[in-house]
Amino acid sequence: MTHRKICSLDGVRSYGNGDEPVELWFNTDVGRMVIVTYNEGGLCATEIDLDDLLQYLQRGSQSPDGGFFDGRTIGGIRSIASGNREGN
Repeated sequence: MTHRKICSLDGVRSYGNGDEPVELWFNTDVGRMVIVTYNEGGLCATEIDLDDLLQYLQRGSQSPDGGFFDGRTIGGIRSIASGNREGN
C-alpha cells in the first residue's frame, strides 16, 4: 500500500493504548482518504475510510435493529458525540 500523510488530527481522541496520534492519510492505491489510529505502542494501526464513514453517518444505520444513529443528522451525531445521548 502507498499512503501520503495529509495531517495529524490534533484534538481528535483515540481511546486505544495511551496517547497515540490520529492522522488523516491519502491511500494512493485506492484514491481515498483514511483516518489512521495507532495501537500497540504504534506497532499496529487501524484505517477507516473517511468517505464511507461520512456516508454511513449521513444515511443512518442500516442494521436490522435500527442502530443508535438511525435517522440522525450529522448535527445530531455531533450533539451525541459531545455528550447529549438524545441528539438534541
